[in-house]
Amino acid sequence: LKTLGMQDPVILVFQKNPVAGSGDAFLQGDCAGKEECASDLTLGVFETGISDAIDALYGVFEHFMPFPLVIALLLIGLLVLFRGASVEGRSRVKDYAAAFAVALLSLKFGYYLWSFAAGIVKFFTDLIWAALVDFGVQPDLFLYMLWGNGAGYDNAVSVKSLGVALIVVAAALMIVILNYQYIVRKIMLMVLIVLFPVTCVLAVFPRFRHSLQIWWDEFISNMILPAAHALALGLFFLMLRFLDAGMSLWVIIVYFFALPMIANMVRKLVGAQESGG
Repeated sequence: LKTLGMQDPVILVFQKNPVAGSGDAFLQGDCAGKEECASDLTLGVFETGISDAIDALYGVFEHFMPFPLVIALLLIGLLVLFRGASVEGRSRVKDYAAAFAVALLSLKFGYYLWSFAAGIVKFFTDLIWAALVDFGVQPDLFLYMLWGNGAGYDNAVSVKSLGVALIVVAAALMIVILNYQYIVRKIMLMVLIVLFPVTCVLAVFPRFRHSLQIWWDEFISNMILPAAHALALGLFFLMLRFLDAGMSLWVIIVYFFALPMIANMVRKLVGAQESGG
């Protein structure tokens, strides 16, 4: 974690620092020393520098959007003029007009919809975090929650056994894959937001009418990924809490390898295409 500059899964998913003020050596980035890691992030995802870069390029695209919109409006006018008398013509005019209105409303209020989606994700992850605390789970960094802080952790990692080695390897691979997925998520959201005005305008024309729907599928699937991971991690920590006999080694290892696969499950639920393995 320290060498590669990655985040602990608990901080990565819940955007909360369970060891704020303790100066833990595992913490990386702006989250060190803060309880709420997403308090200064735009949409709970982007740091100030990244959001400024997005805003700069978004503004460039937005500046040129009136030109294709005027062309689309002229096409609607010509359609009304030459085909407005027929039933088919009136149907196409209504279709163009509806798409034109959707494009304008999306350009005007798109950011509020993005903020609403980010707020829903934050509410859901906070709800799971509060539930963990209510049911007696002590929030901590991931490896400490797995084995117990202090002596429990030291005793576990000092055991020279194949079982502990497999758990450590599985946990390390899961952490690497989760960090990779969240970097990809941030990049995808950056590209999607920058292309939003272009997508809105393209959706006016029949050939690209599906573009805006694809955009929203991709945006939602990437935005709600932490909520899905929070649910999976919450269930895992609650199982550790309530299983008196301890969780099976096999279950722990499989759980670690299955956790990153939640990303594709979320994409299926919202209708987006599966990402690469």
